[in-house]
Amino acid sequence: MIKMRRPLKRRFENYQDGLRFHEPQEVYSVDELDKLSRFAARLGLDFGEVDALRDWDGRHYVVDVNNRPTGPAKELREDRKRRAFDRRATRFAVLVDDIRAAAA
Repeated sequence: MIKMRRPLKRRFENYQDGLRFHEPQEVYSVDELDKLSRFAARLGLDFGEVDALRDWDGRHYVVDVNNRPTGPAKELREDRKRRAFDRRATRFAVLVDDIRAAAA
């Protein structure tokens, strides 16, 4: 996942102040990951992109869900973009294998 920050004064602009690549378990608790997984399952989202925000009090909000991810942010360095695409491709291949196995 990619963690982005925006200054309050620029919150409605397409501007990121600091992009960092993280594994989901580095950012979310086990409980939060479980809730996000159940949320995606209820939407029928097997593969996609979820935009989520955390407020100053630590509350978590899902603000956008896409079943066709657009890819890593253009502001990422090329090596990080490649890493993000490679991870996404690997996870997608696992999903396809799981679907094939379930259908067999």
